[in-house]
Amino acid sequence: MIKVFSFQGLELYPKAHRCFLNGQAIKLTDTEFSILKILLENKGQTVNTKDFARRIWPDETFVDCKNAISVHVHHIRRKLNDTQKPYRFIKTSWGAGYILE
Repeated sequence: MIKVFSFQGLELYPKAHRCFLNGQAIKLTDTEFSILKILLENKGQTVNTKDFARRIWPDETFVDCKNAISVHVHHIRRKLNDTQKPYRFIKTSWGAGYILE
């Protein structure tokens, strides 16, 4: 059975490391793919930057990565053509993290 995460026309295939939006392939870096996967796994729940860091870079000592995560989220939004507020996919939960809803 193939595991697929989907949300509003967005499809993520973790095993194949592929992402599609309305049937069109979206090229994501490994970190962008990981962020999107984490958000899809936790759809409707806020994920904070520390949780992203622990899951994406588990062997690294945690350092303040808010800026790094926000830059990656910005790139994901741009690739999903979701740059105008209110965002369709990844919403910012100010002071808490990011949520897919």
